[in-house]
Formats: sequence, C-alpha cells, structure tokens
Amino acid sequence: MLGARAEIGKEFPEDLRAQARRVLGGDIANWRAHDPSQLAASLAEGTLALFIDCGTEDGFKLADHARYLHEVLGKAGVSHTFELVPGGHSFALWKDRIGKSLAFDAAEFARAGY
Repeated sequence: MLGARAEIGKEFPEDLRAQARRVLGGDIANWRAHDPSQLAASLAEGTLALFIDCGTEDGFKLADHARYLHEVLGKAGVSHTFELVPGGHSFALWKDRIGKSLAFDAAEFARAGY
C-alpha cells in the first residue's frame, strides 16, 4: 500500500512535497514512524479519542487519506468519529465544522474528568 500512497504524493505541488521533506526528511523509516495510519494500527481501544472530518473536495487529497485512516482504525477495532462532508480545504468548511469538533473535544474532556 505504501507504493500506491507514495504515487498519490506525486500529485502534490513540488513546494508542498519539499516542505514535507524538510519536516520529515528523506528517510522512509522516519516517514513511517510518523505516518498516522502506521500509528493508528498500534492503538489500543480507548487510549485516544479521535474525530476525523474532511471535505470531499479537499485539494490536498486529504479526503482519500482520511478515508484510508478510517479503514485502518476500523480494522484495528479502534472507535472513532469519521465524517466526510461536501467542501474543500477552506476556512468556510472549517468555520462550518468547528462547532462539531469542539463539541466532540468538550465531551471527551468531560468524560475524562477535566
């Protein structure tokens, strides 16, 4: 699967790929160590509250990656909230969704006793 996902990255503009290389370097082992899907596969149920939402028209193709992460979490038996909604990677979508995200956070903090 890594090969297919690596090919997806070639669709991104070079400046975005260069920024990712500056952050994570060129070592594939370091990339895997920070890959959310790799990390998610090792989560134990109840160790982390996850709320994943993304616009279906996200120009960074994050909807595809969010969907894949949702599948990995499901196979690992890790409960999470996942929603794909119409919209792009924009302030308008964020503004529309922030209330739901913060409500999720508040409920999880309350459940944990904070």
